[in-house]
Amino acid sequence: MIYSTEFSVAELHARAGDEAFQTAGQQIREIDGPHEDEWSLYTTITLDDGQELETILHHGAGKLLNGDCNCPEGRAGLFCSHLVWVGLVHLGLHASPASALAAETAPTDDLRPWLATLSPAQLAKLVIEVADNNLECRRRLHLRSPRGVADVVTETRRRRPAVPRKAKTPTLDVLSADERAGVLTVLLLAHPELAAEAEGLAAARLESDDSEAVAEDLSYELRALHLEQLADRAGAHHRGRYIEPHEAAQDMLAEVIQPYLNDLDRRTKVGARGAAEQIALGVLAGMYACRHEHDNDRVLTHAGMPDAIDNLATTALTTMDNAGLDLPREWLAEHCPAWSSYRSRPRPN
Repeated sequence: MIYSTEFSVAELHARAGDEAFQTAGQQIREIDGPHEDEWSLYTTITLDDGQELETILHHGAGKLLNGDCNCPEGRAGLFCSHLVWVGLVHLGLHASPASALAAETAPTDDLRPWLATLSPAQLAKLVIEVADNNLECRRRLHLRSPRGVADVVTETRRRRPAVPRKAKTPTLDVLSADERAGVLTVLLLAHPELAAEAEGLAAARLESDDSEAVAEDLSYELRALHLEQLADRAGAHHRGRYIEPHEAAQDMLAEVIQPYLNDLDRRTKVGARGAAEQIALGVLAGMYACRHEHDNDRVLTHAGMPDAIDNLATTALTTMDNAGLDLPREWLAEHCPAWSSYRSRPRPN
């Protein structure tokens, strides 16, 4: 799931103090993560001497930054330099802590002279990079963009004379989805001139999807499974069969993920490969965000993490391969590093 960041470099500095802030990143050889849930970042850090540290950085709107690390400072209850580094990595900053703080607190008008030297293509690339890492920015840009589903409606309407439309449809408004589908079928049979517009709208809907939205929805659904639901599935059932809690939990996870895989396969079959690839990336990112779940009140934990999610990832990748989707190896290595080795396995013919 892709959550909004609720802290800044300045807050990291204020929480850690000068010494821990300035030494962030020193003696760190490798970092696995951060792996994110709603309010926490889970990270494994390997130091130059081979020592591994486990860190959890807690953040949330209107809450004080906090965290845990098994280094000596962390065990003493201090906000250590390792937690600062986790925060900087999560924010996508690879500069030194001091440079990151200076860049964050500098006036935005200071950017104008440099931006004025960029070509239109360079500016476009820069804006797209910002939008890739900021959901709110992406949303605002898309709302300002002249292209979208509305264009499909406009273009198809230009191909036929305007037809008077009723201002209100109170009866249609109360119909179920199945009833509306039946009405649409009858309407298209009676008015075949509407078929092109309907087909254009259908294609636009199937060709549009957002991997970040899919990841957010899927990880939310997985985390929303609670023990009350598991209790109804595990234990002694009819015909005398006993279902182990971890087995029932794994079945519940698979049932959440399967509709996304079905949707991916459906869109591939109608040629909406771009949307299918976005769903595929979102499914993998959404599952990976839950890989380190540890809350005992959630079904995810009782399914057995990370093995349960890793097994489901294998199933999902096989489905994607069978659909002919070629996911970028670099994307998998960056966003789902624990699964990047799966791409070295032979694919189905």
